[in-house]
Amino acid sequence: GTIPTSVGFVTWAILIISSMSIASRLGTPLMIAIVVYAIVHYLLLFVFRYITIIDIFVLAIGYVLRLYIGEAATGVHVSVWLILSAFSLALLVAVGKRRYEHMQKKEAIMDRYSVKLLDSYVTVFATATFLSYVYYTFLSTFAFESIRVTGFSGGERKWLMVTIPFVLYGIIRFLQRIYTDTKGYFQKALMTDLPLLFSVFAWGFVLIIILYVLT
Repeated sequence: GTIPTSVGFVTWAILIISSMSIASRLGTPLMIAIVVYAIVHYLLLFVFRYITIIDIFVLAIGYVLRLYIGEAATGVHVSVWLILSAFSLALLVAVGKRRYEHMQKKEAIMDRYSVKLLDSYVTVFATATFLSYVYYTFLSTFAFESIRVTGFSGGERKWLMVTIPFVLYGIIRFLQRIYTDTKGYFQKALMTDLPLLFSVFAWGFVLIIILYVLT
């Protein structure tokens, strides 16, 4: 109630018009991807969010569409393994959020998902996230399999695999948070967790080193 509904609608209209205007300058594929993303977003908001399991999948699909939007905007091909990693991670976060809310005894979640079901989902998607990322670093043509670094023996090395420990730690820390912290909002619990934030920034820092120093 802090912001009037009319202000929200005006802001929404301005953002829609401006984003479509920018997208139209970057090509038709980007426009199509953004329109599809918008449709999926509003379907999730008004329809799918109330349907068990479908709500999780549609939310994860939204994150995958963001990757395709980035591909359409930049022209840089996104590996199918990276897409699978993002999809699995999105599923893990979505299920983790519901598990977190279940621990807070929120009736809307407790009526739709049982604890055992959510625990099994968390196990499946955590494993899928880790393995798909490992395969991405090992099999993707973007995995620096042809990089040669002076001073290191062994010839070709896949340096992207160096980032795996940070991803593994991030997943483990995420699981610890959703099972031990039941206070406040889910997003705040994650964004204020220093070890989890460290794993994300460390992953990004090492990735930058690989991309711009070792290559």
